Amino acid sequence: MFPKTKTYRSVSETKRLIGIFIFVSFFVVLIAYGFMQTKDILSGPQISIVSPRSGEVLSSSLTIIKGITSHITELSLNGRTIFTDEFGKFEERLLLASGYSILKVTARDRFGRERVEELPVFVK
Repeated sequence: MFPKTKTYRSVSETKRLIGIFIFVSFFVVLIAYGFMQTKDILSGPQISIVSPRSGEVLSSSLTIIKGITSHITELSLNGRTIFTDEFGKFEERLLLASGYSILKVTARDRFGRERVEELPVFVK
């Protein structure tokens, strides 16, 4: 019987396998990067109202509405356009009548998608 001989890959075959690995790795990274860049666009506009909280009882009729937005082109409070800073934060003073009120914050993105947050508050 003859002893088993080891088979070695040729240099050209090894180079070919390394080339395929690099090619596949490049496309995996490219697809992952594309997904990371589009996930925020696909989620639409975001609104987070910081103050006042939902259902809060306010002692003064003059209140300050604060919040943070992302991925928006247009923002309104009760149908009136308001503006954000470069970080997406907004702060708007609003005079409310005594009693129960619902504040409506509407955000729209560049694709026309809309998100509405309604905030019920009570002014003593």
